[in-house]
Amino acid sequence: MTTPTMMTTNRAALVAATPLSQHLFLAQGLAYGDTQGKFSTKEADALYQNIATIAHKFTMMKSNDLSDESQLRALVQNAFTLTSLGLEHGSQGNLDKAVRLLLRNRTVKFFQIGNTLTRQLLDRARKLLDKGRILPHVRGAPPGTSEIRIYNAAEQDFLEAILEYRTTIREAQVTIREGFPAQPLFRLADTEIVNRQLTGIENRLRYVKALPLEHILKLTPPLSSIANPIEYITLGLMVNLTLHRRIDFQLNVHTYADFNAMAYEDGKILPPFRQRLLDWIAAYLAEAKQPEAVQQYAVTYWDECLKPESPKPMIL
Repeated sequence: MTTPTMMTTNRAALVAATPLSQHLFLAQGLAYGDTQGKFSTKEADALYQNIATIAHKFTMMKSNDLSDESQLRALVQNAFTLTSLGLEHGSQGNLDKAVRLLLRNRTVKFFQIGNTLTRQLLDRARKLLDKGRILPHVRGAPPGTSEIRIYNAAEQDFLEAILEYRTTIREAQVTIREGFPAQPLFRLADTEIVNRQLTGIENRLRYVKALPLEHILKLTPPLSSIANPIEYITLGLMVNLTLHRRIDFQLNVHTYADFNAMAYEDGKILPPFRQRLLDWIAAYLAEAKQPEAVQQYAVTYWDECLKPESPKPMIL
């Protein structure tokens, strides 16, 4: 049986063996101070020890399995990430100032700043994972209707990565089509990109909830069986507005083919059709008293769905 003392020793050894990624501002600040001769040997040793202590305490607070080395290693990296973000924020990305701050302040202060900076991002990601769906208890929904997520699989990976202080994107997108392998939030610029992406998904949720949900939940086949249901209902609405001048979301290959024949020419959306559709959704959301940001996002979202090269959900 492993004793608590042995667990503590092993965890300390793991912290010591985990290198600071050179992509982190913290690592760059330490390297800069060293090359500029700003740190004495004693000061450098104290800084590294303080950083290791923070990582060690963070793993003690967050770990639910002290025998899971991969989890512990990820937590160590998270502690490094938070400390780095706090230092970059305090120094405004200036390496000279970062060195001065490291010498004059307790290192844990930067960890606390980084933790504060990221807490809202984590809370928003957690809320979207939990609440970012259309629920079947909407009035008029048939019995047994399944809930519909407003984010796709790549966006779910993105939201889950945030909870580990990581990101799967390198730039904000209207819709995440395909993410990169998750990597730490190396710099404040990464958190700003994450913030913009979260805002987009939140605006999409408000856009969808402003639509007549009782009609959406009655669609056949049920949207829970479709990989990207929000694009599906958006295309369905566009098709029915264009062909029948009515609000409806039912879509099939025949009506979609008719829509393409009418609205596209030589692989491009005809400007009058594009503008008419974008004006319609903006006016609809304005009438529904949705904020300007939601209106703007929805127009951008519709515009992306109208692009011929944009991947389309399977249309049955």
